Amino acid sequence: MNSTVVLDPVRVTKIFFECFWEAGEDPSESLVVKGIKTEKAVFNRDRLKEHREEIIAMLDELSDEFGERMGGASFVEAYLDRHDRKWAAEYPPVEQLFLLGLAVGKVAPLPPRETWVLFPDGIPLLVIRS
Repeated sequence: MNSTVVLDPVRVTKIFFECFWEAGEDPSESLVVKGIKTEKAVFNRDRLKEHREEIIAMLDELSDEFGERMGGASFVEAYLDRHDRKWAAEYPPVEQLFLLGLAVGKVAPLPPRETWVLFPDGIPLLVIRS
């Protein structure tokens, strides 16, 4: 992998679908993740492991505001990378990146899902774990 990571919506979407659990695969290898707008995504644990480092590298390209020390940031701020460049023009790759992050244990939503209805448009804060 190139040492300079640039968030690329095409690459995020490619990894997202490569990591999907497919019918006929061992169900014990599946991992269900609930998204923000996506009801659920079902991933293959082995393929997530294969892409883990790249997923983390892409998440690390987001603003430091998403870090634990800063307390997380709104999902809507994730359209910009750490250099204030707009990396995604549409919603799907942004949520796909966070679903992958949730699946590998690098992202956590704040506060609990039950309280998301209190946020504008039901969109929570997200934190990227150290």
